[in-house]
Parts: sequence; structure tokens; C-alpha cells
Amino acid sequence: MRTYIEKNFYIVEFNANELKTEKQFIDKFWEAFNIPNKKTYNLDALYDWMTDLSWLNENEYKIIINRYSHYSKDYNLDFIIREITAYKDFWNKKNVKFIIEVN
Repeated sequence: MRTYIEKNFYIVEFNANELKTEKQFIDKFWEAFNIPNKKTYNLDALYDWMTDLSWLNENEYKIIINRYSHYSKDYNLDFIIREITAYKDFWNKKNVKFIIEVN
């Protein structure tokens, strides 16, 4: 996992092998987006935090998932796309750039 800012984008780059389970997905996103509270720690709570992001003070976001096609053969990674698409849809309705790249 790598987090950086480039051209006004808060970018988080994962390798799909880091996200093979729901728990890994939650752990890595919590870490990558510096979510300030672990009181409730599940996909619903992650969605709530990912549709806030006010603590990051950024206006544009990009999530990159590398090697998805390689690992999706051995693991059911559909939940990853479903979750991050929900975040993207939320932010795009608010006219905030939220881009997903899957390689």
C-alpha cells in the first residue's frame, strides 16, 4: 500500500493481494485513509467514514488497485469493486472527483 498526494489528488495505491479478505480490505482502507476512530470497525462503518473524509482536507481522491485481474482468479474480490464503487458514486454526486483505477 502506498499513499501520496499528486496534482491535488489524495491517492491510495494497493496491490490486490493486500485486499483478499473483507478484514484485510477494512484494515488497509482504515490505515490508508487515516480513519480517526476504530470504535465501530466493519464495512458499514467504513462506508460512513469513506463518505466523510473531512479530516484529510483534500478535494479529489484516487484509488488504484494493481494486479486485480491476477488475484481475482483465486479470490472472490468482487466485494472490493462493489465497496469502492459505492464511495465513488457518493462523491461524484457531490461533484467531488473520486477515481478508481483497477489494473
